[in-house]
Amino acid sequence: MTPSIRIEDICNLINGGTWSEGEYADQGVPVVRVSDMKNGSIDTTNQKFLSEKNWEQYAQHELKQ
Repeated sequence: MTPSIRIEDICNLINGGTWSEGEYADQGVPVVRVSDMKNGSIDTTNQKFLSEKNWEQYAQHELKQ
């Protein structure tokens, strides 16, 4: 059995990064949503994006490798 890893164990968690459906764009900065996290990985099948303009206000929420 694979040990559980909590998101808090691997990153700094910042609440309040929710954007509205209307802020999504056809291209721009890729977004990882909770619904994209499946079986220990990120499913990009239905990838969403924020425009560069909208991204500026959410930049503190950037996911870095």
